[in-house]
Amino acid sequence: MPRPHDPVARRHHRAGPAPPAALVDFFRWVKRRKGGMGRNAPRQGFDLMIGACRISSNQMGKRERVAVGNYISETLIEGERVTYEAKLHWVIFVSWRSVFTLFVHPILERLSSEFAVTNKRVIWKQGIVRRRTGEMTLGKIENVQVEQGIAGRIFNYGTVALVGTGGTRESFDLISTPLRFRKAILQEQDEMDHAERPSGTRSL
Repeated sequence: MPRPHDPVARRHHRAGPAPPAALVDFFRWVKRRKGGMGRNAPRQGFDLMIGACRISSNQMGKRERVAVGNYISETLIEGERVTYEAKLHWVIFVSWRSVFTLFVHPILERLSSEFAVTNKRVIWKQGIVRRRTGEMTLGKIENVQVEQGIAGRIFNYGTVALVGTGGTRESFDLISTPLRFRKAILQEQDEMDHAERPSGTRSL
């Protein structure tokens, strides 16, 4: 058994993952600026916001495979595993609401939104004050639509819509890498079809 002062033991006994240092610096800046804003305050806030959102694609891929949100982890059933987790795109920071709230609103919106694909279903949760949650099993998803405008194709974001049996439709706006989101759903559906197909049966 590792000793309490062992660094490995301290990592395992930590209550939860520490927030990114850039995000901590941003909120400290907001707290310092409550008494007034100097000439360089908007520029400093913008630089700190960029630092809080600057995550390399490799790091994001690791987070998608390892770490999932609290809501998703609590709703997983026995034998279910997360294969892909989508995020809101950084374009949510480009709005007047972001400027008026010193970029606090989009940060909270991004942290409170969860979209995950598992080997059984698609799970989502959105909302800061009013929460919107839902799920759709892979067998009931008939079509996955991706809508991207010119800016969406350039910066790689768009709307992902799940069309279920009976015409039910659930759409999610400003999703980062929407084509990867759709590909993850289609791959899980294909694996489910192979698992349910009797052995020795050929697909036509």
